[in-house]
Amino acid sequence: MNLGLGYGVFIAPKNKGPVIQSDSLWNNAPRTGSGELNPRWSVFYGVKVIPATPEALMAEIDTDSSPLLLLLPQYDAQLAGEAHRAGCAALAAGKLDEALYSLNISLSKCPPDKTNAVAKLLSLIAPTSQQLHKSPI
Repeated sequence: MNLGLGYGVFIAPKNKGPVIQSDSLWNNAPRTGSGELNPRWSVFYGVKVIPATPEALMAEIDTDSSPLLLLLPQYDAQLAGEAHRAGCAALAAGKLDEALYSLNISLSKCPPDKTNAVAKLLSLIAPTSQQLHKSPI
């Protein structure tokens, strides 16, 4: 049951009142003794105070964003080359699914500044993908 309050998913289990999803902002909102949201609750509840100095703000941003750096692509030209060779070998053997898999790995690991290599991989991936989709399963 969605009460239209924005964040959070409200679920009504059997014989119990609404339960708020555990990762929701609403779990930390102030509540009355009966468990309902406090009427003095504000949309600004839980908003962090911005640090006063630019240096403190940048330090906080760096701390908060450091886990996101792990999500950035990690390029590896050697691995890209190995995957390219495996893809070409699979193409020669007629194994289109393996070839497409290896070529896509190669593309994902290829440094973007290697524009000729990226173009070559794309020129191999496109027809391989088309042939794979045309072939009977």
